Amino acid sequence: MKKLLGPVHFSVLEGNVFSRKSGPGLGDGVLLVVVGLLRYLARKAQNWYSDRGRGHVIDIYLDNNATTPLTPRVKERALRLLDENLGNPASPHSWGDNAEETGFVFTSGGSEANTMVLRSFARRHGREARFVTTSVEHSSVLSTVRQLQAEGHGVTVLPVDQDGLIQHDDLMAALGVGPTLVSIQWVNNETGVIQDIPGLLEAARAHGAEFHVDAAQAIGKLPIDLCKLPVDYLTLTGHKFHAP
Repeated sequence: MKKLLGPVHFSVLEGNVFSRKSGPGLGDGVLLVVVGLLRYLARKAQNWYSDRGRGHVIDIYLDNNATTPLTPRVKERALRLLDENLGNPASPHSWGDNAEETGFVFTSGGSEANTMVLRSFARRHGREARFVTTSVEHSSVLSTVRQLQAEGHGVTVLPVDQDGLIQHDDLMAALGVGPTLVSIQWVNNETGVIQDIPGLLEAARAHGAEFHVDAAQAIGKLPIDLCKLPVDYLTLTGHKFHAP
């Protein structure tokens, strides 16, 4: 702006009065008025929002696929649970009996949960453990399988077609002998492509493979019924559906 205006200086005063301290020049004068008018209108708009208690900036949050705000009801319940049902399920007393064990494992987030599933499978089966995943998985899965491959585990990374989908034949061809874990993301976090998890699960089951689903982007958007979809592992992250 300084280069454009050269020696022209201006100030916006009440009543939209401009002071010009430079040599003559019609072009400079027109530009001065236009810039000054824009500044004046911006200030008026700012004052209008401030007078109504709306602050100087209006924020509209449109990134719920990345993270969601915590709902008051969930926050209230979570805080109450910190004081209720105290006890360690392994303790041999009534407090321990009341702390019911479930099939849920709580971690710091979805990335840690994905890594835990893959790493625990490798520890359980040793060098024989094999992994089948796809080229469009979350980085927490792809980085972990690359590390496992460097450690000597068999890893197959399946491609996707032009629609971002895994072909059942490709999955079945990758399934072989030995303990195998298939890890596939239900809904892609970048493209929104939805994989045919029931069909892929059926193919994996036919070959005796275990199945892990990263459902971080599916929860709250697709119906998830583990009675109808008996996967071995399913990872969720609370901040995707208004939880802590």
